[in-house]
Amino acid sequence: MFGLKPSRSSAALENFGRVLNDMLLQFGGHTERRGDDLHTAKFYQIREWDSERYDALAERYEEHCDLVRDLTLELTRAANYVCDEVRRSVDPSFRMTEGVLLVQSGPFEDLTFRTRRIEYQSGERIVRPYPGIADFRQVRFSRDFAFGRRP
Repeated sequence: MFGLKPSRSSAALENFGRVLNDMLLQFGGHTERRGDDLHTAKFYQIREWDSERYDALAERYEEHCDLVRDLTLELTRAANYVCDEVRRSVDPSFRMTEGVLLVQSGPFEDLTFRTRRIEYQSGERIVRPYPGIADFRQVRFSRDFAFGRRP
């Protein structure tokens, strides 16, 4: 605005907002309410049996869920980036007791849960590390962790 370059802190917040917006739009495309909670609708469940259509919808469902999970990881990266910038420019002790935001996922096949530290890596720590949803569909595979599988 007015030709001024955004500060790194405001750019980090803007990056977080862009990720959040895309995550909400993606998740919101296939949600259903169950009580007070929102869940991803199982849109592969069809009334008339058509194995070809069912398989195609099941694949789209898995891709959708993986993308929402990967956007959630990206949101965690973006939030940790905001915290780093607050520590750098406002308050060096911000969240020092709590530490970074972590992601827990599971249960996996062995019934365990895994906790991961999800952050932008050094080469990704640019003014706007989130490239937008179109490019993120590919970039996510180069991040520190992704749920999705390369097509």
